[in-house]
Amino acid sequence: MSELKVADLLPDLGPSALTVAGDLMLDVFVEGVVERMSPEAPVPILAEQTSVCTPGGAANAALRARDLGSDVSLFGRLGKDDAAKEVLDSLAAAAVKTQGVYRDPQITTTRKTRFLSAGRQLLRVDKEERRPASAPEITFYREGIASAPVAILVSDYGKGVVSDELLELVRARAGEVSGFFVVDPAAGIDPGRYRGAALITPNRRECELIAGTQIVDAASAKLAALAYSGAAGDAPVLVTLGAEGALLIAPGRSGSQGHVFFAAYRQDVFDVTGAGDATAAAIARGLSGGLDLSSSCRLGMAAGAVAVSRPHTTAISLAELADL
Repeated sequence: MSELKVADLLPDLGPSALTVAGDLMLDVFVEGVVERMSPEAPVPILAEQTSVCTPGGAANAALRARDLGSDVSLFGRLGKDDAAKEVLDSLAAAAVKTQGVYRDPQITTTRKTRFLSAGRQLLRVDKEERRPASAPEITFYREGIASAPVAILVSDYGKGVVSDELLELVRARAGEVSGFFVVDPAAGIDPGRYRGAALITPNRRECELIAGTQIVDAASAKLAALAYSGAAGDAPVLVTLGAEGALLIAPGRSGSQGHVFFAAYRQDVFDVTGAGDATAAAIARGLSGGLDLSSSCRLGMAAGAVAVSRPHTTAISLAELADL
């Protein structure tokens, strides 16, 4: 079990320039009160009080990396609709570089709308198009990634942006001096396509799907993580386990099958939306700032803990992480 405190890591954390590439979307949170049931069907009636829009997916990861001091260049796809404008306006306000965002008038920007009352999610409605990246889109990414920062975070939500062609571009750019790439993977996707990653960060369900087994204790977590790592060409893997913490498997480090368990930070869980984005972004921030893999994972665990303690997807800071 790693006992290193986040505050102990920060003096060694240097400046960071980071590329974030992946599926962009808009998260919408509609909150209100429920005081009666519908006479039309056995469902609650939500009296809307507030509606909040925030960038989601890779756009949320980019914002969280920016919160932590990274200079961020973002690559992904948006439509030319109101949801896209919401995303781009928020990114611009945070000084995230969006020259790498491909605008496609033929698609609808992915939007996830959550309806909540008293801190509980009642329903989520998704509006999305899963479409492979087109040839012009890949050419657009190729031209931009060629001069983007060599430290890269890939945020794969399975919407089509993170294609094999994009991953080859990422691999080539990350292969430059001081380069690397971290992947926040999509569920059910063959992790072999992420080969060469410095780290892959599946959650419990994503790891179980690939390993074909349930994680019920430390031993089964290790076996599942090893199976996931093996499927990814022995790439290091951090399996996040919610309140049970996380397990880092790094074959070839600290022995033939090095592993570290990270205890979860004790936080009241308010909303898990975007926690994986925050975790992956902080890990990439740590690695790009000169921290080692284990220390970067500790930073990521702290960021995830802060993220779940708040409603929606909101800003985090290094000072907050240092308090954990």
